[in-house]
Amino acid sequence: MKINHAQLRRIIKEVIDDGPPVRSPAQWNLKGPAIPPAPPARHMKSGGNKVVINRKYGVFALSRAGILLYEKLSDRTFDEFEVKRHDPFLIQVVEQLGTKANADEYTDLDIVNITGNKYKIDEYDGAEKVITPESIKWVVIR
Repeated sequence: MKINHAQLRRIIKEVIDDGPPVRSPAQWNLKGPAIPPAPPARHMKSGGNKVVINRKYGVFALSRAGILLYEKLSDRTFDEFEVKRHDPFLIQVVEQLGTKANADEYTDLDIVNITGNKYKIDEYDGAEKVITPESIKWVVIR
């Protein structure tokens, strides 16, 4: 679904200010010039990729505002267990909402820049870090 900047600001304001109740997609009534979709995450100036992680002990979760914005931008239902952490719409939500994308006091979403296209999220009690092939100290048998 495509929305313009004014509609995006209105949506964010409504959700953050605890505005009207959540409406179904059929009730969104979005018209007007569309904003461009999020660029693919791999198009960073450094040639790397972006990945969203949770820095706090707790759980990876989006706020109500983050979920609504994700669903409106991507035209997909948000599922925190299925979403790819390099999803360009997820990255756009975290970039646009900042700390308002955090679900609660146990969430601190952050965008990590990585080189290459392989990563693994290592988690301990909800606090996450990104592991890439370049960050592993390999033991070499000689």
